[in-house]
Amino acid sequence: MNKRQDPQAPSSRDWGRLKPVTWLAGLLLVGAMGAWHLHHNYSSITQPTQNQVAGGESSERRALRPPAAVVGLTDRFSDEPSQEQRAAISEHLQQLLSESAPQGVRRRAAWLLGKDTSLLAYEGLKDALAKDVPGAKELVAEALGQSTRAESQTLLQSLLGDTSDAVVMAAIRGLAQQGTPTAVTAINQVLLDTSRDIDIRAEAASGLGAITRPEALDALTVAIGMVQESSVLTEVVRSLGSRDIEETRGVLQPLLDSPQTPAELKIDTLEGLAQAKGDATALLLSYANDKDSDIRRAALWSMATLEVPGSAGSELMALLGEETSPAVRKRLYQALANQQEFDLQRAWDHITSEKESVARLAGLDLLARVVQRSPTPEMVAFFDQQAVPELRNVAMNGTVRDERMGALLALRRARTASAFTALRDIAGNGADPAVAEATGSGVPLSGQRP
Repeated sequence: MNKRQDPQAPSSRDWGRLKPVTWLAGLLLVGAMGAWHLHHNYSSITQPTQNQVAGGESSERRALRPPAAVVGLTDRFSDEPSQEQRAAISEHLQQLLSESAPQGVRRRAAWLLGKDTSLLAYEGLKDALAKDVPGAKELVAEALGQSTRAESQTLLQSLLGDTSDAVVMAAIRGLAQQGTPTAVTAINQVLLDTSRDIDIRAEAASGLGAITRPEALDALTVAIGMVQESSVLTEVVRSLGSRDIEETRGVLQPLLDSPQTPAELKIDTLEGLAQAKGDATALLLSYANDKDSDIRRAALWSMATLEVPGSAGSELMALLGEETSPAVRKRLYQALANQQEFDLQRAWDHITSEKESVARLAGLDLLARVVQRSPTPEMVAFFDQQAVPELRNVAMNGTVRDERMGALLALRRARTASAFTALRDIAGNGADPAVAEATGSGVPLSGQRP
């Protein structure tokens, strides 16, 4: 059944037939309402309420605020610094260019400008280079090493031609810090340039050593066969030695084994391995029984200095039974202290049989280092009973100040109750003011470990 329609009610078809003036009036009404609504919401955001003045924030404002991550990205990639950044950049430039400012303050100011990714900070550093302010150029060159802007690398390369050796060496350090393939090429050119000053070329070798890229390893390897000057070659092998031992073993071992390699260069190479990454113990141990005592001593010194403790305790103990040089025996005890384990009783037997004080004191210091690293009750008792009385006597009555100071340092290193008692006795003895002062004012009266 069809519903009856009110003849006065307009049908959907009638809307299309409304007069234009009616449409216009409707649109104006809608527009006015929308404008009022927009004004109301905008005012609630831009005009602070009582809560906002007190530090709060309206929910509408929070809803319209961009996410923190977006703000961070905007700040990071924007080349237009904020007002606050501009003020900081201006302050840092003033500090950098102030001759009266402490060197540490100037260096930090330059470093912060180098870290700043904005064009304004980079241009500030660039302008500082043009100013005739003593020391500024070197600081800027090093600071540019922090910069991630592509143009900073070109600027650093231009500084390699500066008339000041100090600026050139600072530019090398800056390029080394950037560590790009282009930087490797630029530094290597300086290293191989025989017209350059020796110190600059040595700095270039050191710079390549600071770059972990394989191109830097290749450049240093090639330089071994090309560099003739001994001081530069020394820096080349030391830079190689500071890298991962697995990278350099195949380069350094043939150099060490070659009869044509001068003994001085072998010593430099072995000492450079003290900074090796990884465990270089096995390589160094193979030169700890070389016929040249200086080479033996260099190898053992590096073993004592390695960051990773070795596992050659038994081999070093065997060498102690054969070594006759007191200076080398001293290094043997020091190397033993950097091993994971060794026969303590055998070590004590060697120590007590030492006739030369330099080796005997090194042996006692070995015991102090063991106690410091692993203070088990048994080890502490052994050290207190066997080593402390002799160390106390040397510190108070030794005829050579270096030996007295060595004994004192061994007691301080051990930090056992008896060692602290001995330190108090030495401090109160007053026979040698320098030794007494070196006992330290912070020795716990209780004799307990802090």
